[in-house]
Amino acid sequence: MNKLKLLIILFFILILQGCNIELDDGDNIVSPKNPNIAIQGTWEIKEKTYVKDGGLKNNQSNISNKKVVFSDDYIYINKKLIKDPEYKSKNVNTNEYLLYNYKIDMNVLNIDSENINVLIVTSGNNYFFDIIYKDNKNIFMYYNGMFLQLKKVSNNIDINSEDNQDAGYIKEENDLDNNLDSGVLLGLRSHDPKSSDVKYGYRTLWISSENKKINPILELNNLFIPRKNGFWNMKINSTSSVDTLSISPVEDNINKSVDIKERKDLEKEKKVIQFVSDDYVITEYTKANSEDNSAPRFRVLPLDNINSSQGVLLKDIYIENGKEAYYNSAKSFLISKGQEELKDKQVNINEQSFTMTRRNGYWILKGRLFYMMEGKENYKDFNINILPTDELIKYNDLLLSWNYIKSRVPQAIDAYTSPNKDLAIIITEDEIYIFYIENNLLSSKPIKIIEKRNQEEVIMAEWSTNNYVDLWNDKIKEELK
Repeated sequence: MNKLKLLIILFFILILQGCNIELDDGDNIVSPKNPNIAIQGTWEIKEKTYVKDGGLKNNQSNISNKKVVFSDDYIYINKKLIKDPEYKSKNVNTNEYLLYNYKIDMNVLNIDSENINVLIVTSGNNYFFDIIYKDNKNIFMYYNGMFLQLKKVSNNIDINSEDNQDAGYIKEENDLDNNLDSGVLLGLRSHDPKSSDVKYGYRTLWISSENKKINPILELNNLFIPRKNGFWNMKINSTSSVDTLSISPVEDNINKSVDIKERKDLEKEKKVIQFVSDDYVITEYTKANSEDNSAPRFRVLPLDNINSSQGVLLKDIYIENGKEAYYNSAKSFLISKGQEELKDKQVNINEQSFTMTRRNGYWILKGRLFYMMEGKENYKDFNINILPTDELIKYNDLLLSWNYIKSRVPQAIDAYTSPNKDLAIIITEDEIYIFYIENNLLSSKPIKIIEKRNQEEVIMAEWSTNNYVDLWNDKIKEELK
């Protein structure tokens, strides 16, 4: 009988270890029957790789011991216990997972597998960390702004009395200043799908807090852009046949020396603003001529030269590797997802057609491929596997993990956290939630909920901190008079 039981157990172990869950986008999650088969035991921290800003290095480098223990009943790390851990497994594309979630290349962790299995560790409603399973002896655990490389040393899951003296849930140290001010200018684009008029609306919300007290939310018409030389207004002037992009400075002293800029296109175009920063605007445009069969394209323009006849190329921003990144990403996309549909078609790869979009709380780059079908030009969008530079967006960090945000706000589709690590903006389909951040966790409930209008999407998020919050607040109030 004992031999029979052993054979049955070995059979199920082989089945579970052989499972490989294929996911298209890495967002679908399943609960494995027994994930501890792979990671149960005692592990040793061999190396730390920091992936967040340098300020976290000093704060989180004081992990007090090198032992990590995984069992069915608890996880032991940093002389703390996570009780009753739960695991959810997903299979993801390695490069995309690390690039879009942690902004690092897979080579940084010396991972050479195209796909990896990731375990998401939770307990109750609390998210703790992700574990990347490399092999039976090596895993990576994302913990407080860094990846810990763990090597298995034994199958033992016991902790001694000295280890157990601090038993309890992990509590992270609060490294926040108690007197921090944060504010964000959130640019929104709306469109009423029920309206016969294909017209987009734009507005800017000023969301700010002082000493953990939220200020009244202020709203401005059009897009209100903070730049090095002051604030600027951007809008699209629409007629029945053409949209004209214009930008003008707010301050009087700038008006005296800078003319109002309005883009004069050689051909009539309809435009939709996709992204705005303090230096660039990206639009998606189509020819207004009803007989034109070309697909919509992206155009990237410097705010100081929106009348440029051509959009910026990716290689103009990424001088060393922009062109290579664009073409390699396009080819990878064609091989992995576009080959069946596009194999008999001539595909046009145009390096000028790229944009910035949101994914799991980060700005990422997307390109666009073009091909002909039944006499009409069609297109496919693909991810460009290169991180946005400071030239495109100054702040592109997310303090809280996307998995934790989804565990707290399941309907979340996007999220932003302040550089001061004290304020979080969570976006859902219909609302904008504002939370305080305390001890690297969201406040128990949102401090403010803002109704979205007509399927609004965020196209700009410009942050200010500390003394600049008052300066921006005064200028915005002056603009609203």
